[in-house]
Amino acid sequence: MPTKYPLYINFIWHMHQPYYKRLDTGEHAMPWVRLHATKDYLDMPLIVEDCPGMKASFNLVPSLIEQIEEFAEGTARERTLELSRKDAKDLTREERRFIIANFFQCNHHRMIAPFPAYEDLYSRRGWARTPEELDRAVNYFQTDDMRDLQVWFNLAWVDPFLREKNDFLKRLIQKGSRFSEEEKNELLDICQNINGKVVSAYSRLQNAGVIEVSISPFYHPILPLVYDTNFCQRPRPQCPAPRLRFHHPEDAAWHIEEACTYYEERFGAAPKGMWPSEGSVCPELIPLFKKAGLSWIATDEEILALSLGNKLFERDGHGALHREDAEKLYQPYRATFEGADITVFFRDHYLSDLIGFQYSGWNADNAAANFISHLKKIKSSLPEGKPYVVSIILDGENCWEFYEADGLPFLRQLYKKIVADPDLKPITPSEYLAVHPPRHTLKELYTGSWINHDFYIWIGHEDDRQSWERLAQTRRDVMQRIKDPRASLASEAVQLAKKAIAIAEGSDWNWWFGDDHNSGIDDQFDALYRNHLMQAYKAVGLEIPSRLFVPITSIAITGEYRAPAAFIKPTLDGRVTSYFEWLAAGSYEITSGSMHRSQHTIRSIRFGFDADNLYVRVDPNPEIFKTADKEPLTFILAILEPVPWRFKARLSAEKTEPLRLQCNTESEPGTWTSAFSLDSVAFDKILEMAIPFEKIGLHAGMAINFQIVVQSQDHELERCPSGIPIRMVIPDRDFEETLWKV
Repeated sequence: MPTKYPLYINFIWHMHQPYYKRLDTGEHAMPWVRLHATKDYLDMPLIVEDCPGMKASFNLVPSLIEQIEEFAEGTARERTLELSRKDAKDLTREERRFIIANFFQCNHHRMIAPFPAYEDLYSRRGWARTPEELDRAVNYFQTDDMRDLQVWFNLAWVDPFLREKNDFLKRLIQKGSRFSEEEKNELLDICQNINGKVVSAYSRLQNAGVIEVSISPFYHPILPLVYDTNFCQRPRPQCPAPRLRFHHPEDAAWHIEEACTYYEERFGAAPKGMWPSEGSVCPELIPLFKKAGLSWIATDEEILALSLGNKLFERDGHGALHREDAEKLYQPYRATFEGADITVFFRDHYLSDLIGFQYSGWNADNAAANFISHLKKIKSSLPEGKPYVVSIILDGENCWEFYEADGLPFLRQLYKKIVADPDLKPITPSEYLAVHPPRHTLKELYTGSWINHDFYIWIGHEDDRQSWERLAQTRRDVMQRIKDPRASLASEAVQLAKKAIAIAEGSDWNWWFGDDHNSGIDDQFDALYRNHLMQAYKAVGLEIPSRLFVPITSIAITGEYRAPAAFIKPTLDGRVTSYFEWLAAGSYEITSGSMHRSQHTIRSIRFGFDADNLYVRVDPNPEIFKTADKEPLTFILAILEPVPWRFKARLSAEKTEPLRLQCNTESEPGTWTSAFSLDSVAFDKILEMAIPFEKIGLHAGMAINFQIVVQSQDHELERCPSGIPIRMVIPDRDFEETLWKV
């Protein structure tokens, strides 16, 4: 009689956030690491512990741990945290507007509406979104209201599992409003303390045999594409590869090996398993996994089906696999390449997505019962005598805000039902392999990811390919500089440059490029990505190339923008000579954004042309030259495309020196060469300049992208626009006649 095995259940919860920290300022650009730490990263393993007999695995990304530890130590700088700490009575109007705009960033139905006091604050803001609407909304919030909002934003992001075990947090919820500064700061101290408990909780529970902790490559790169961007054409031959190939197996190896080293430092032992970022795999990675000492990896069921030479597995109308496909999926396999081997688990795509996308609107008990029924059907469909394992692998953080009480009732019911059922047995990957090694070897591991078994999301759109090309160019320039013996770079500078490149190799940036996903703040991810590349150049003493100031995403220009309406011919005297001389020009008016208007060095930019010249007018903030000891400032017209040019004017309050435009061209990326100077520039109250198109090799029909840069002693103070540059097309001589006809 064959041995009767239970159906083994292998949960792997993947915990990950992008690397939000800017290397130049040390500031974390977004709050999601600290907030998910209080809402998801600590409670998830504790909920497993809370159900005796339950086991699960958690996959942590090293760059996430690094950020959590900074928040735990209190060294992380992040704006929502700093404004939460600030005494409500001392908040400026601009800070109040920022808080009203950003302190409702959570699921309204699950995280705001359940708390009447928080819902009342939300109702006061209403649908205010624009700067003008938010400015009006500030009037509806008194100091006590602002403090309440500071409290509720942070309190709502503490998981119910943790709130129910803390009497102080329960009292805050019961009180609802009119919190004190002392109560607010105690809450924030508790949140910091929660961040501090995350890593130690995983370590303790792994040592106790309750969970297994696996790891991802250090900065969460798509390893096959870092290895070779041409691999994008293996699963999708019609996908265009970047024009500048990125091919760095050594970088892929670094992300794997550095992650394993980092893990061992934190957990006292080497990791046994790895979830390759986004389940992305290819055969060439197997020797790298093996060299790092890993025993297992995991990816998606579609990778298995295609590795076996099959079409994708088929399911019936209830999501169940046909028996022969079920036998194939519910076991690990040995994958080999050039003498190296690794064990691979393949996730059940359907069951994982039920939790990730379907059950959030269900009653918790009904959802748990439905999931168990699927497992029981799988068990009954499989033959006796062999140990089968169902792998459920998904994001362990983002789905829960759509669930009642952050998923706590559902997880408690689900875990309880699994433990109570004699036909089901929760297990970790390494525990399973210790008793049941793989029975079959794949002929060849298919190249692809857990999303549509290809890499389209990270390389399929033109924006994605631009990103890869900028990364490739940056890495080439920076590594050439590092290898140049004349550079004499300090080891710290070299390490910083390499770190910036490694961060930019992460998957998150290209997740938001293109038209696949929209975060609502794609421009911020774009700016952060390009900032990482910029810091690589700065670290090794290279000037930042013009291309990195041009955004990748196709977003709307920030500020108030108007295109030129007709030819202009202004008098270049540095004054508003006539109301009409710039009337037909295009204009860009600075809006406050995160800076108060008085902080800007530039108030507005006007730009236009006649048939032969580009005209630019800059209206500086009159405050910048008010004191005699103010350093002179350099204003730069930076033409980014089609050919990089810089036109520099050095301005001071005295206006004693003759003013000329120093004109430089970018002879190679980051290297500027003096070309000529122009006297077609003037400054008194405003800065005016004229650039002959012919002088810089431009002609009708060409598009110009430009920004105005303000520097003090070679330190950049401001760049306007800070996002997408101003764009205009050089007119032909019939421009006005064409406009009139239109």
